[in-house]
Amino acid sequence: MKDLRSLRYFLDIEVASSSRDYLLSQQKYIADILERATLSDPFIATTSLSTPMEMNLKLQHDDGDPLSQPTRYRELVGVLVYLSATCPDIAYAVHILSQFVSSLTSIHYAALIRVPRYLCNTIT
Repeated sequence: MKDLRSLRYFLDIEVASSSRDYLLSQQKYIADILERATLSDPFIATTSLSTPMEMNLKLQHDDGDPLSQPTRYRELVGVLVYLSATCPDIAYAVHILSQFVSSLTSIHYAALIRVPRYLCNTIT
């Protein structure tokens, strides 16, 4: 076995170590999600929210207009599913939004974009 020096980044988790303890963080992963989400949505970076999903939101499969590029929605839901394992505050919203990956509409996308806007507040 080979010593590869100290661990810094593994499975999208940053590891900072001292002589007494370790600090695990997904700050870089969240920053990558925000960068991915804001490629064509500059509004996300400037506004942040205090909840990942609107209260009492009822989403239906036939709400709104169908999306022309469903791949972006699916990719963003995928990275948020992985993040929800360590950020339980977004788990419910991601669970609800992942139910619509087969029939995407503009209403679903607007609800999805709310999660990265929420993550702007909780990145640290």
